[in-house]
Amino acid sequence: MHTMLDAARIQRITRDKDQVIELFDAGDWSMLATYVGDLGGYITGHSRLLRSLSFGDEDYPACVAEVLANLVRKDEKVLDLVESMLREKGSQGGNGASQTGLQTFFGAGQVHRIEQTIDTSLVTAMMPFRPDFDDVRETMRQACANTGRTLKAADDIWESSVLIQDVINLIATSCMVIVDFTGKNPNVFYETGVAHALGKEVIPITQSLDDVPFDLQHHRVLRYDNNTDGRMQLQAKLEDRMKTIAQQHGWFTWTF
Repeated sequence: MHTMLDAARIQRITRDKDQVIELFDAGDWSMLATYVGDLGGYITGHSRLLRSLSFGDEDYPACVAEVLANLVRKDEKVLDLVESMLREKGSQGGNGASQTGLQTFFGAGQVHRIEQTIDTSLVTAMMPFRPDFDDVRETMRQACANTGRTLKAADDIWESSVLIQDVINLIATSCMVIVDFTGKNPNVFYETGVAHALGKEVIPITQSLDDVPFDLQHHRVLRYDNNTDGRMQLQAKLEDRMKTIAQQHGWFTWTF
């Protein structure tokens, strides 16, 4: 069923388009594609949208308008979702530095609001949970400890009967999220989208740059080797990155 684009809908799309151009990044588009289900193909399958965003091409505004119009023709409620995402990003004032606030998560066609206090001493790890990643996880933990922070992952918590709710709450509470793309784990991709949608500071790492999704390759990724020297180098890079983020937001929980 198609929705006719009358004058009111066109005006609404035009208004939202300008805000999307200003506020949306690749992670936001990824989240929107995930939560509109089958309609996500209008985003991920577009020949220019994400590439134009990555390279700052002049046709990006036209791509945004085309994608929004196509989505609305299929389901007008998509605009409600887009506008909720825009309100959340706008409320962060562009720097994500608020210590408390109303976090918004979109899933299963519903808008879930999670009121959380952001713990500036808490870092979340999203990674494959396999024995061959135990040393990598310990490296992350040590890097966090050396910068005055605690590392937690999904298997460290059990507060809800629904695992994804615990994961969402953990991400919402954390001030930073380390994501390991090694092996193209689908859960890590999903959780990265959640973190981006909640405006989190995401630190991506990987053993192979080929495992990084195309629409996230323009982000700086820390590549590492899973051996003693490689993990030592990763620890140092993580510490430097976390200190930089903390300084940018004024999260001074330790003495440098």
